Amino acid sequence: MKGEAYGTITGEEGAGKSTFLHWIRWELETHHPELVPCLLDCSDKKVSETALVKQLMYSFLNLYQKTVSRPFE
Repeated sequence: MKGEAYGTITGEEGAGKSTFLHWIRWELETHHPELVPCLLDCSDKKVSETALVKQLMYSFLNLYQKTVSRPFE
């Protein structure tokens, strides 16, 4: 993934993919706060463009937007 804007992590259930992703997020927040990781669950093979955009945007919403205004409803 070095030098790339995105990457894919695949593996069997229980292999530690989520743990690895949470570790990556912690490392980036600690050492490179200018980078914002977006962890998207694409386990459903039919992810629509709308659902993908919603997942990308959700990380950048503030608490009010996530709870009161609900921009995606």
